[in-house]
Parts: sequence; C-alpha cells; structure tokens
Amino acid sequence: MVLYINVVGISQPGVEAYGVRPSLIRTLKNSNIVTVGEADTFAKQGGMIQFITIENKLRFIINLKAAKAAGFDLDSRLLSLALELIK
Repeated sequence: MVLYINVVGISQPGVEAYGVRPSLIRTLKNSNIVTVGEADTFAKQGGMIQFITIENKLRFIINLKAAKAAGFDLDSRLLSLALELIK
C-alpha cells in the first residue's frame, strides 16, 4: 500500500512550515505502507520517498532507514536514480 501525504503551508504546533506532523510518521513507521510526500523535510522526518522538483524535473530522495523499518527492500536500480539517500 502507498500513502501519499500532501501537507503544504501549515502553521500548527508540532508541524514545521511545509512539514509533516511527526506523530503521523511515527504511527506509520513499522507498517507495511510506503509513505510518499513533497514537504520540504518529508524524508528527514521519517517519510520514505520525498518528491522534489529541480529545474522542471521531478527527482526524489529515499529514506532507506524508514523503508527498512517498514520491511521494504528497495531495488538497487531505484536507489541509483535517487537524488539523495538517507541512511
């Protein structure tokens, strides 16, 4: 299962600007759900795949630690395409 989390421009306690509520990521941490989002710090906050646009091209960052915690083993071909890997 894939869960796309779209959080843009919120200003609430516990949520960074353009960030993700940390409790949501903690809740999904050990589930078999791939978390995907676009928030500026999504992968650093524990999301698995963060999409970013650079010069009109869609790129992505992968959080390997989060993926492994949820039981996912990502293919090396996918990892080689990532802009950044968070270990």
